[in-house]
Amino acid sequence: KFHAALVVTPTAYHFDLCSELISEGVHVFCEKPITQTEEEAMKLFTLVKSRPKQVFQSGHSERMHAIWPHIIHDLELITAPLLHFKRVSPFKNRATDVDVISDLMIHDIDLLTYLTREIPLEVSAVGIRQQTNHFDYVRANFKLLSGQEVMIESSRISSKVERSVEFLGKNKTAFVDLAALEYIETRGEEVKRTPYEKRDHLYLEQKAFFHSIQNELKPIVNAEEGYLAVKVAHAVRKSALYQMRVFIQ
Repeated sequence: KFHAALVVTPTAYHFDLCSELISEGVHVFCEKPITQTEEEAMKLFTLVKSRPKQVFQSGHSERMHAIWPHIIHDLELITAPLLHFKRVSPFKNRATDVDVISDLMIHDIDLLTYLTREIPLEVSAVGIRQQTNHFDYVRANFKLLSGQEVMIESSRISSKVERSVEFLGKNKTAFVDLAALEYIETRGEEVKRTPYEKRDHLYLEQKAFFHSIQNELKPIVNAEEGYLAVKVAHAVRKSALYQMRVFIQ
């Protein structure tokens, strides 16, 4: 009998596999998104809650960037009036069974809730289908209870590669280049560039998963956070599909 499993299959199989493993008493690490639909995510979250001694970790590897502790401890940045997440790349003919929301945007949805500690109140989104039958480009504008506004732009049909987060604060602007691993802070004409260390994100999150099992600790990304990412992603998809504002909470 095995005690832990990594579920890294296509998303369509996540719910059935995770449900069976959890029911058998197995600790589970599930790659993002944890399920294909919001309903499945809620059912899986409910099942995990009923098994408090088992570890269920959602695989949101972008949390492993070394820069985030610095950002989180900078109150001006995490409360900045405007945040802009951008994750774009050329078409690579991969993950064509899902849209760009599940493929790429889900990373930044999780970062949004992780960094701000808020679940968006509402979203307005637009999407474009170009190379697949699903949305290949989506831009989503979120409003938070704090008054912050957040834009997430995701594309797999861009002419270039960019992965970044920009915080436009009242007194300074911070730009995090997630591809070049560089933090750029601007105050007026003063610009300060600081590189940060490269990490093996997949290794670190799986190491954390086994550490949680061995020491009976809570996972670094739990089932509720995995569910919330799917819930917000569903709202974005609905908004883009019907071209309407969607309330999330």
